[in-house]
Amino acid sequence: MNYKAEIERLKTENSSLKQQLDRFKVQLAPKSHANKSDNKLPGPEAHVSIVVVGASGDLAKKKTFPSLFALYGLGLLPENFTVFGFARSPLSDADYKKTC
Repeated sequence: MNYKAEIERLKTENSSLKQQLDRFKVQLAPKSHANKSDNKLPGPEAHVSIVVVGASGDLAKKKTFPSLFALYGLGLLPENFTVFGFARSPLSDADYKKTC
């Protein structure tokens, strides 16, 4: 077996695979908006809405809402921030606030 030839063949194949990977990365990269730079978080003018499905459940109470509150406390949420909660449980706003 000619090891030098095999090494050269593998180097060429590796280079070709790297080029293909780079092309895929470019194709799969998220498209940025024309008026936003690539690495910026939404500013205070942005509006963010989060929908919590199963809002009366254990996961929402123990993980989701405390995490959102921590982000709020650190000032990492925009001013225009809304949380919508949906659940199968028939709870009024007052009942929901009591259980959480």
